[in-house]
Amino acid sequence: MMTQNSQKSGILNSIRMLVDSMTSKEVRNEVMSDVEALIVKASHLRHTATRVALKQTKFPYVYIVDWTSPRKNKWLIVFNLYRRNTHRGGAGITGVCLQKYPKGYAAHRWCIDKNKTFFVSTYLPHFFDRYAERMNLDKTGIDLIKHFIRKNTSGQHDYTPELSGIQSRDGNVVHICHPEGIAMGEEPHAFHQIFKTFITYEMAKGKQLDVFIQKKDSISDGLALNKEVWYESNW
Repeated sequence: MMTQNSQKSGILNSIRMLVDSMTSKEVRNEVMSDVEALIVKASHLRHTATRVALKQTKFPYVYIVDWTSPRKNKWLIVFNLYRRNTHRGGAGITGVCLQKYPKGYAAHRWCIDKNKTFFVSTYLPHFFDRYAERMNLDKTGIDLIKHFIRKNTSGQHDYTPELSGIQSRDGNVVHICHPEGIAMGEEPHAFHQIFKTFITYEMAKGKQLDVFIQKKDSISDGLALNKEVWYESNW
């Protein structure tokens, strides 16, 4: 019969965390392995988030909590608060898993698409370097990632190859139009997107202009109504 100590040892030995050598599929699987525990933790923080919402005068408002998962991954639990009454769609919950690289942090955002399918959007350190440079921000590391999250709560996807400056060898080209600009990257396989660089709307040119500006306007209309423009886990 397995002893209590041996059971604990087996559990600890089975714990993994994000490491640089992981493939795209392994990164997605590792991030998704934390989601159930993240949702449980977020539910415990719900009343705190509600109290935060009641104190706000401008929406949407982003409330972020630092959390370390049982698998030892560092997370930002993100509450997107759309009004003071956080019930019945008044708030959304998502999470961003942080991974430290020699040149900075990557951010792996857990998302849900319109078909209720879980996927992961990864923003690489180079993406945040370009974001800080092109938005003239004097921020780095996790502070920079939190700033990006607060300013870019919504996004719309586009998969038109000729609109991208990204050369994809492994998968499909993908963009997300955020309120502040466009994330450009690729989708090496289903349910995992990797964003490599950032451009502002002022940098868009040619065929990009009509598509990206139209999506920006759609995002702005949604934010004006305090509505999420992409999908997340709602209370």
